[in-house]
Amino acid sequence: MEKRSKPTAARALVDRQIGRFEAMPPSARERCVDAYQRIAAVYDIIDMPYEYLWKRPLRRYLFARTAGRILDVGIGTGCNIPFYPAGATVTGIDQSGAMLARARKRAAGLGREMTLLERGLPDTRLPAAGFDCVVASFIICCIPAGEQPAAFAELRRLAGREGRIFILDYTLPTQPLLRAFMRATAPMIRSVFAARYDTDAERCFGPAGLRVEESRKFLGGAVTLHILAAEAGESLSAGAAGTREKTPLSAI
Repeated sequence: MEKRSKPTAARALVDRQIGRFEAMPPSARERCVDAYQRIAAVYDIIDMPYEYLWKRPLRRYLFARTAGRILDVGIGTGCNIPFYPAGATVTGIDQSGAMLARARKRAAGLGREMTLLERGLPDTRLPAAGFDCVVASFIICCIPAGEQPAAFAELRRLAGREGRIFILDYTLPTQPLLRAFMRATAPMIRSVFAARYDTDAERCFGPAGLRVEESRKFLGGAVTLHILAAEAGESLSAGAAGTREKTPLSAI
């Protein structure tokens, strides 16, 4: 009779994670929120190598180009907070209360006063044209493809005619080896972070009334920064004008 080996602790951990993932709700959005609720306590540990090897310089580069009223969409545990420009008024939103709690703790530790709200794209319930800069860093990759058009329409509404939208996210590079590596690790990214590399977000820019002011690729094309603005002559969606633009965030 074949002797069965005793499962290792690592294998048991993997089995538990797979079991939790398979038991997640069927909705793509619920699946994403549930994933971050589960990993919030260890997210910064899991992401630490990426954060210190290459994400922090990109965050610094991005926020050096922002000012005024800033919306940080999908703020997560608050990794962007150290790089906010001095004097900026910042609002952060996230659909995961557990991630948001860690962002709140980080903001307090850094002495950063800001507004943090548990909500997300596409239903932010924030004032139209209420922000000078709307930042979405590594968040579009977590939004289901079917919801991305509505998400970009909401980003457009929040930035208005004068604001700018900063999209920093993964893209599949043309370099064969790097592309193969990203494809090989895609299942892990999908199961742990409910994310994907092939966001194809550019298809949503035009229909949302957005134009690309500037694009820059990093890490051999594995990450791209798009700076977007409203198309000339585009009008805001309903509710963008009038007193709603002046609604104070404290009243939301």
